[in-house]
Amino acid sequence: MRSFALARARAANYQGVLQEIAQLIGAAATAKLVAGHGGTCLYITIAPKPGQALYQLIGQEDAQKLANEFGGMSVEIPRAVMLHIGQRNALIRADRAAGMSQSQLALKYQLTQRSIRKIVNSTHNII
Repeated sequence: MRSFALARARAANYQGVLQEIAQLIGAAATAKLVAGHGGTCLYITIAPKPGQALYQLIGQEDAQKLANEFGGMSVEIPRAVMLHIGQRNALIRADRAAGMSQSQLALKYQLTQRSIRKIVNSTHNII
């Protein structure tokens, strides 16, 4: 049985298939996978090779881990929009705490000042 205790702690923000992938290859490689293939169906080869996109994106070791688990299968890679929004909102709160104005935040994050106010005043990461 594989031990994924540390990976599970880092993968806690992911759900469903992404959580399973993050436990397997780690949160950083999963984030690369989402950025490169989010919203698409990705075929995982049984034997990843250096020229393949997945191999180049996440590296030999992580590509092989995915191949061992999902080789020969097509896996739908979610876009993880809610996770990205939560991370963005946390950054907005940190920037506000560091002294940025609502106008500066609105410009930086391409949101309205009203949205910035809602995010800053909310205790949830997702608005």
